[in-house]
Amino acid sequence: MKPWKGLAIYPKIIETKTLKEFSLQEKKDLTRKGFRWYVYFRYLNPETNKFQKIIAPTLNINRNFPKFEDRYREMRELRDSIKRMLEDGKSPFDVQIVDGEVLTMDKALDLSLERKKVKVGSETYKSYEIRVKQLKAYLKKRGVLKSDTHSFSTKIFREFFNQIAKETSVANRNNTLAALGSIFTDMYKNENIPENWLKRLDKEKTANNRFKTYSHQQASKIIEYLEEADPVMALFIKFIGYNFLRPVEVVRLKAGDIDLENKLLSVFVKQGKSKTKRIPDEIVSTLQNYDLTKSDKLLFNKSELVGTWKRDEAGRRNYYSQRYMKIKKELGYGEGYTMYSFRHTYITIGYQNLRKRLSKDDAMDTLMGYTGHESRDGLKKYIHYHDAEIVGEYKGEIE
Repeated sequence: MKPWKGLAIYPKIIETKTLKEFSLQEKKDLTRKGFRWYVYFRYLNPETNKFQKIIAPTLNINRNFPKFEDRYREMRELRDSIKRMLEDGKSPFDVQIVDGEVLTMDKALDLSLERKKVKVGSETYKSYEIRVKQLKAYLKKRGVLKSDTHSFSTKIFREFFNQIAKETSVANRNNTLAALGSIFTDMYKNENIPENWLKRLDKEKTANNRFKTYSHQQASKIIEYLEEADPVMALFIKFIGYNFLRPVEVVRLKAGDIDLENKLLSVFVKQGKSKTKRIPDEIVSTLQNYDLTKSDKLLFNKSELVGTWKRDEAGRRNYYSQRYMKIKKELGYGEGYTMYSFRHTYITIGYQNLRKRLSKDDAMDTLMGYTGHESRDGLKKYIHYHDAEIVGEYKGEIE
């Protein structure tokens, strides 16, 4: 015997008539103020062994869909979702209740985003928000977005990521998995989902599309050229190459983050942590020419050093990226060469210089202290072995 029966929509006329069969007066009457629609059924209560009427959470359908046609479709979709849950063996006595309502995947994702918003930077949050929106659209298309969080399995998420890989790329699939992986870890830690299904999904191998690196001679010539043609851009590149900073970390720097006396800088890094790094003498000598006493001023602005710029960090990074793209084209460098290439270049050079006096493991461990990587695997992605000549000394070399 099935443990449930009588699944229906109130008012029952929504069940019995197609959308085109309703008159204008009926639509007006059925959407009058205060008249609620809902889905209900009877389920066998395991404690009393009697069928108990269950009214499913309406998920604000009555409030959010005042137009008859929209409410009609949403309520029938909710009924169908509940039917699938019941047929899959889900019990209303097993679901999680939050704020008096059954916790759906839609709501659980929103709760995680709310928590993330106060924990991560704006750029990271935007990435989470975009990926969650993409997942929601897929789950809604499958008719399960408003299903309770206990009614899911790894299968539907695997199919979602397979679709992303097919329609875009494996790299995008992996990036989406990384972003949503953080969201699902948060939901699991906060007991919003019974299992972290994404833990079962692995990152897939992609073609090696690493940033191209310059030879030491090429990098030096580019910096020499910029020192004459665009000194601000030259300093920007030195922070990437000599200090192993990411472009977004460079645009985050403020005058107050620079300690010229002790040759140190403090920067917020990828993991949301603040790290202190040594500043090479060449950068120190350049910065000594500027007034860094106004600690709240940005170090890099649109065309100068130390000032204000009413643009978010993503916009500031993109500005410098596009600025460099024009320069590298003028110098004859094609696809694959970017500002970020300088980080790869100098990490590679630093590693090979350290290998002249240290073992492979010791060289990696020493270099990690300078680059800020927390694992050898993370650092290995930056080390490139190429045929370009690597000289023994370079500006900013690790001693």
